[in-house]
Amino acid sequence: MPWSRGQTRTSTAAHKAWARQVLTNAAGWCQIQGPGCTGTAGHADHIVPVAEGGAEHDPANGQGACTVCHDAKTKTEIQRGRARYYGAAKRQPERHPGLS
Repeated sequence: MPWSRGQTRTSTAAHKAWARQVLTNAAGWCQIQGPGCTGTAGHADHIVPVAEGGAEHDPANGQGACTVCHDAKTKTEIQRGRARYYGAAKRQPERHPGLS
């Protein structure tokens, strides 16, 4: 049984309305057209990810995506996010005071 975490960013009424509008605008077609694309959009995808400054509920920042293209794009976005997070967490080591 999954843990209940309450409302998520994608479970809000505003997000669901955005997704419906994006899929309507896409007319059922995947707009990414990456390798292995099935052609049929089943996901609403942010063109510029919200974590990277993209508008969360602007239909102009949305595109229809098939599962294959959406998964591939999401995977690259996760990698960039991890690089931002872990890259920012690294500190440059301080130079030893005895070395000049």
